[in-house]
Amino acid sequence: MTATERARAAYRSAVLALQAGQAGRARAACKLALRLNPGALRPALLLATLDLQGARLRSARKVLRATLKRHPQALPAALLLAQVDLRRGQPAFAVRRLAGVRAVGVDSESYWALLAVSQWRAGDQVAARATYRSALRRFPRDGALWVGLGLMDRRAGQTARAYRAWRHAAACPLPPVLARFVQAQLRAFQGAHQNR
Repeated sequence: MTATERARAAYRSAVLALQAGQAGRARAACKLALRLNPGALRPALLLATLDLQGARLRSARKVLRATLKRHPQALPAALLLAQVDLRRGQPAFAVRRLAGVRAVGVDSESYWALLAVSQWRAGDQVAARATYRSALRRFPRDGALWVGLGLMDRRAGQTARAYRAWRHAAACPLPPVLARFVQAQLRAFQGAHQNR
């Protein structure tokens, strides 16, 4: 069996371990896969995801930086590394990193949402709002993007704009948790304006 084949087998073991709820075994199998085949993308992404979930930010960052050197346009790796940047309190790094993969991220709702959040946290509210608006022109039925825009508008003190964004979100498909959140926001806004 070649090193590449053994790396694939190790990755399959990692997936099976994760499905069995054994994150530690999954991490070990991913590390083995990467030792056998350092350029393998899937084990690197899985290892970085597990590290991010386990708050092992330094490890996740190391894996993702090496991955992006080998696969500079790997959008999942760039998105994960931007999340690491945000968790480390470095939103400007996240913005720059995401700018570098714009060509491959342009068709991804997750890319736009993460870019807007990164811009907001970096202190550029104007750019963040423009990013959400650009994303919503591409994906007008993406409820999560409308929720993000509403949250940003509310934080900026623009409650009427937030209400309009949440009304749009309510008309889109949403996961149950977000749907409940949106309904609560709409009720709160309506209640506040009835009491005036």
